[in-house]
Amino acid sequence: MTEVLDLFGGLLKSSEISTWQTGAWKKLQEIGLPEKKEEAFQYVSLRKLYESLLAEKKPSEKPFEYDLASLILPESQNSYIIFKDGSFCPELSKLPSSLIVLPLEEALKSSYSTFLKHRMNLLLEQEKDPWALLNGALCKQGVFVYVPPKTQLEGPIQVLHVQTDPSQIYAGPRIHLFLGAHAEVQMVSSFHAAPNSKTLWGDYLDVSLEERASFSHVLSNENQGSCWGFSAFRASLKKDSRLSSYAITFGSPGFRRDYFVSLLGERAEADLKGLTALGDHAEGHVHIHMEHAAPNCRSHQFFKNVLAAHSRSSFTGKIYVKRIAQKTEAYQLNQNLLLSDFATANTKPNLEIFADDVKASHGATVSQLDEEQIFYLRTRGVPLQQAKSLLTVGFCRQVLDGIKVDSLRHKLSEVCQQFLLNQG
Repeated sequence: MTEVLDLFGGLLKSSEISTWQTGAWKKLQEIGLPEKKEEAFQYVSLRKLYESLLAEKKPSEKPFEYDLASLILPESQNSYIIFKDGSFCPELSKLPSSLIVLPLEEALKSSYSTFLKHRMNLLLEQEKDPWALLNGALCKQGVFVYVPPKTQLEGPIQVLHVQTDPSQIYAGPRIHLFLGAHAEVQMVSSFHAAPNSKTLWGDYLDVSLEERASFSHVLSNENQGSCWGFSAFRASLKKDSRLSSYAITFGSPGFRRDYFVSLLGERAEADLKGLTALGDHAEGHVHIHMEHAAPNCRSHQFFKNVLAAHSRSSFTGKIYVKRIAQKTEAYQLNQNLLLSDFATANTKPNLEIFADDVKASHGATVSQLDEEQIFYLRTRGVPLQQAKSLLTVGFCRQVLDGIKVDSLRHKLSEVCQQFLLNQG
């Protein structure tokens, strides 16, 4: 692991770094890269990842070109952010004039610097995830987005992460998003990796919601290819604010989504959902810390995994309720559907409650397709493979149907159905 850290250190030295990047690198050196013995990473194939990072890299190939216009959703034609090889590209991006959008370095010198620096320092102090710290150290050019109070966008902001350099070792896009009081924003994010690329993705999204603000986010990695990915999502919610997040994962050698969500004001609500559909030897991992720090708040976690071939998944979710957080409602459920005798699902829902007036539950299921349901469909003339596919699609749609962006929901549903067809 020392060799891997040195590898990343070489990338750090080759670029100009700011004070906060130096702080992130120093803290990463103190805690080190994750090891198998650590509970939060015990199911991740870290050795396989580290070996791939240390393997001899091919010489730089010709940059891969994208038709960016074809990747932009119909609902986001006037609202999109482009990251190229991990760096924010303002010249390729297009956003409504009602928003304040600045490269992160510029924002840290602007009139928004006071609360942005405070937020970043707080995150750095709280951060325990090594991959999130790595993003902080190696981020080339992040973006700061400020949504003024009462702003309501017609369509979602689309964030496109495109990789053009197949020989790139690491790409770490970073977004800090602030929503003013009563503002409402939707965002969708997706990855598009160059063919044969083995780049390590490490994206970071931080969201701060003022009173009565509402934010909805959908993350999909259906085009991540052979790249590993470690995605960090951080959010703080003030009084009466609303957060909705979907994470949809298909394929890739390994993808891990790490959440830290803080409900800081009364009646704040957070709804986290996810669907992972994996085949081959792919891996999908979810790690959640949901912190209730105010009374009368509500949180809901609902994550589903469909596992075929030799794929693996893990779900580790904690609901942490502070003593002050009376009248909390918190729910957590992880459901796993195994399509193969060789697939593995690991699940560990967890509650840590210090308040005495709380409604909370957590649960997990691991199952195969119901033989009685298959038999029922067969007796009505449905072929065996089609019956299995219908039941599996039904299992997935419970998550997919909640996505409000029509074109994205249809697209992900098609990807899901094609995945299931390939497993047949």
